[in-house]
Amino acid sequence: MKSQAGKTFIKLMIAIIIIAIIVIVGIYYSKNMIQKTQLQDFKTNMLLIQVKAKEVLEQVSFEKNKINNNDITLETLKEQYLVGTPLTSEMLESFPQQVKELINSENLSEYYYFTTEQLNELGINNAKSDGEDGYYIVRYIMDTDASVEVINTKGYEGKYTIEQIELLEN
Repeated sequence: MKSQAGKTFIKLMIAIIIIAIIVIVGIYYSKNMIQKTQLQDFKTNMLLIQVKAKEVLEQVSFEKNKINNNDITLETLKEQYLVGTPLTSEMLESFPQQVKELINSENLSEYYYFTTEQLNELGINNAKSDGEDGYYIVRYIMDTDASVEVINTKGYEGKYTIEQIELLEN
């Protein structure tokens, strides 16, 4: 009888160890999956902002052709079409050093930050732009190749731009 009780106890311990291993592996993979999902959500929000801002910038580029024909100035077009709030040097001071290095303070007029309300107006409802989740900043580059750069001040694991975040996925 005693030898049977010993075998049952050993079988029970082996079963508990196997269950514990399965639980540990499951927790590891679920944490990894959650991190990947957070990264994807963050990147998706930044890409959506980039697309919407690019649409606005293309409208300004299109309207820029009318500047010579009418009494329209580039500043008027910017005020009329560009979405966001112009970034100030005071606000720039509150950002992490890595973000300050990404922003060209000589061309500060190209940078706009988006409030949560402005993001909602663009149809981006799941992104928050506040101090806690970081601010979304857009640089409208109005040269011959009108382009947009998106920066988040909180970032993801020390990465603040779309290009940097794409490198995390590789």
